[in-house]
Amino acid sequence: MFSSRPAESKDFQTICMFPQNKRECFHMFPKGTYPLTSQQLEEEALRRKCPTVLTCSGEIAGYANLYDSAENACWLGNVIVSPAFRGRGAGTP
Repeated sequence: MFSSRPAESKDFQTICMFPQNKRECFHMFPKGTYPLTSQQLEEEALRRKCPTVLTCSGEIAGYANLYDSAENACWLGNVIVSPAFRGRGAGTP
């Protein structure tokens, strides 16, 4: 069963390993440079709202955050699921 919690600084070391290639990295974090570093992700998280990790049995299964757009709307950003949890329901509502 999945649960969520606020992202912690120590989580970004794990999350930066999720993108498996440049294409995945671009879709997760277009401004980022592959391979990602925990510093890149943490700096971006500081500019975003609600950096959140999805967990399963204490293991980080995914990551996302929110950001504001110019239209006064809120968007879901930096979404990625751990390769170990892909196809297991981590990205389904």
